Amino acid sequence: MEWYHWRNVCATLVTFGRAIQGVSPYTVAIEPDAASCPTGYCDYARRRIAVNPTLFPGRPPKEQYALTRGLLVHEAGHRRFTSPGDRSGIVGLVTNCLEDQRVERLMSDSFAGLRPLVTFLSQVMYAAAQPLDPASDSPGQVLGAILQARWAESLGEPLKGELSPRNQGPWQEVLPLAREAWSAPDTATVEDLARRIVEILGLSEEAVPDWVRDLQDRLGGLRGQRDDDDPAERPSPVTEAATGPQTEPLDQGLDALPSGEPAGAGRFAIEPQPYMALAETVRPQVQELLEELSLAQAPTQPELYSRGSRLSIRQVLRHPDEPFLVESDHRRRPLTMTFRVVVDHSTSMNLPEGRRESRMEGVAAGAMMLHLFALEAGIEHQIAVTPQGLCLADLASGERGLALIAGLVPGLTWWEDMGKAIETHAAELVERPEDVKLLICAHDGYPNDAAVAREACRKYRGKVEVVGVGMDLDADCIAEMQGIFGQSHLILCRQPEELPRKLGMVVRAIYGL
Repeated sequence: MEWYHWRNVCATLVTFGRAIQGVSPYTVAIEPDAASCPTGYCDYARRRIAVNPTLFPGRPPKEQYALTRGLLVHEAGHRRFTSPGDRSGIVGLVTNCLEDQRVERLMSDSFAGLRPLVTFLSQVMYAAAQPLDPASDSPGQVLGAILQARWAESLGEPLKGELSPRNQGPWQEVLPLAREAWSAPDTATVEDLARRIVEILGLSEEAVPDWVRDLQDRLGGLRGQRDDDDPAERPSPVTEAATGPQTEPLDQGLDALPSGEPAGAGRFAIEPQPYMALAETVRPQVQELLEELSLAQAPTQPELYSRGSRLSIRQVLRHPDEPFLVESDHRRRPLTMTFRVVVDHSTSMNLPEGRRESRMEGVAAGAMMLHLFALEAGIEHQIAVTPQGLCLADLASGERGLALIAGLVPGLTWWEDMGKAIETHAAELVERPEDVKLLICAHDGYPNDAAVAREACRKYRGKVEVVGVGMDLDADCIAEMQGIFGQSHLILCRQPEELPRKLGMVVRAIYGL
């Protein structure tokens, strides 16, 4: 059996492909069938990205696995940052050559742990590139030099082969335009620069070398057009520290495939981890949550008074308007509940200064107790992370959901789309039929979109109650959390054990129970 036929390996790749897309990720498919997916693609109309894991035959399985992840990074980059335009003809081909480098750079800037995967993919593509022909004056050789340069410059390698003396002049003219496209703010700018390069070179489709087309085809293609509600993202501002070298990937590749164990060490990626110890640790709090969040209405039976009244059996057994029905038949139904837990998965959830445990460990314990509570009570719910927009657990996730909660770790990013996550989940919850709708945000108070988060909390109040949960926060973080969620919708805990009682108090106060 080939490595990509292992179910747990494919599941890990799909989880990875969704995690790096951000909020509202496209469907991810691993398709070894060349008929349906020759290489890879990003389909905007179907909201789907796919890669073929058989593109690099002859390499060890671990390398094929890493390269497949690299292709997922590439396609996820198109999903996040590319606005597809008119991709026909030679301008479309040159635009694709330039846009590929742009999206890979943006993905590397957004997630430092992806850089080794992008680097490895670049090394393989650079090795497959053919040397330039110094005897040819074809402008297609200059396009080949541009394609080579995108990998060579990132790897610190020279161009393979040389351009003819006649092509040297055009090369010096178009290279700055290519570099400008690699760091352009949007796809429209890339397309304008591609058009200028084609005009300068007088390039035609017939002049493009076969090896250039082959390498471009390996990186997949774009399909369809984005819907109006699915815009390309703007590049995030990146600090100087975030763009420094990163040598450790998000996981270590395929490990112990014959035993069926998940790939990766899980240091920076959320991957399944043993969960029994954590589940047993929070078991008392699960029972406390079941008691705190029991939302049945109190019966409306007649009460006994100490003086001046008599108790009638008829009052107890009969309804005043419909005397032959027992009172219990007219009790109000218990309130129903649904909730979402959104966990800030950014680097700021690491160790607070002077503490032994990271904030994320406390948040993982809280998420585990809420998930187990919902499983026992049969409550529709989700445990999700931001900025990746990945659902870790729900009623149907089984053991994998428990293992992913146990695997919660801070990611290598300072970017926190909490406002976008609130808007996404609240818009979904508001359409649900349950009486009590909670959106619980485990956070430290410093998202990149605090104003958006604050407005979303106010927008949905009364329909969906957005509750902030801060675990072991300092005074500055607490002030920021209060500014976003409000004093009445904020829970502050030093230890996860405090969560059930405080959550019960907040829910009863909000809903008047």
